[in-house]
Amino acid sequence: MLTTELNGMRGTFENGLPWITLEVLGNGEKSTRVDVIVDTGFNGYLTLPYATAFPIGFTIEGVGSGKVADGSFSPYLIGSGMVLFGSKRIRATVDIQPNCRPLLGTELLKEMGCTLKVDPMKGTVELTEVR
Repeated sequence: MLTTELNGMRGTFENGLPWITLEVLGNGEKSTRVDVIVDTGFNGYLTLPYATAFPIGFTIEGVGSGKVADGSFSPYLIGSGMVLFGSKRIRATVDIQPNCRPLLGTELLKEMGCTLKVDPMKGTVELTEVR
């Protein structure tokens, strides 16, 4: 799903959703690639399900609760780790939930310092580093 370029990344637009692959790092030295949906309606950093997040080894820092699309509240663990983007290592807060879609939010996009281009007609997603 991921194509790395000199100053950014390309993803795909599949099943009506923009997907990109991020490189994330928990407590270990080795990064892991994770496919995530770019969600401009999510104002956080990153949301991952238990099955994806726990093997990466994020540091657990607490418990939170957030309002979801249907108006209900959902509890989650709060973790921290790093996202690798180009030459940048970005500290990211990770919402870790029992079962959810993996999401990249707008706060992480800002921290990454990138522009987002989604073209559903061409089926492409691009994150380009802003210098």
